[in-house]
Amino acid sequence: LGKPRDFPSFGWDNEYGTRSVDVQAFEASQFMITNGEFLEFVKSGGYVNRSYWTEAGWQWRTFRNVLFPTFWVPDGPVGLHEYRLRLIFDVVELPLSWPVDCNVHEAKAYCAWRSKLDQPAHPYRLITEGEHNAIRDAAMRDQSKGAKRDHVMAYDGFSMCNKSN
Repeated sequence: LGKPRDFPSFGWDNEYGTRSVDVQAFEASQFMITNGEFLEFVKSGGYVNRSYWTEAGWQWRTFRNVLFPTFWVPDGPVGLHEYRLRLIFDVVELPLSWPVDCNVHEAKAYCAWRSKLDQPAHPYRLITEGEHNAIRDAAMRDQSKGAKRDHVMAYDGFSMCNKSN
C-alpha cells in the first residue's frame, strides 16, 4: 500500500511510503452502490432497524437522529421518501444512478440489510484498503501511461468540466 515518494501527482503525507499486505481471494461488486439502491434501504426502514447497525453505528445514528444520508434533502411528505441531493452549489433531483455518498456506519448497515435480502453464501461487507488497492493496482501498474495511470492526472480541470456522461 502507498504511493512512491517520486510519484508525479499530489498526495498527502499519509499516502506515501509502502506497506505490504497479503490479500486473500475476495469478490467485489462491479459497480458502486447507487442512490437508487440505497433508497430501497431507506424506504424499507433500514435506518430505524437496530439489527442492521454495528454498536458504534447505532450510537452515531441515534445521537445524530439520522434517517437518510447527509447530502439527501427531504422533498415532500416524510412517509413518501422523496429526496433531492445537496451538491456544493446546488440542490438537484436525486440522481438514482449516481453512487451514494454515505459514511462507513451507513455503508455497513446497508451491507447487513442487503445480505439479509439476498442471502449470499458470504455476507456482504465493505472491502478493505488492501482489497481496494488490489483492484486499483492493475491500472496503476501500466507504466506506458506515465503519470496518467493515476486517474487524478488523466484529465485537466477544463476537460473534466466538459466531459459528457
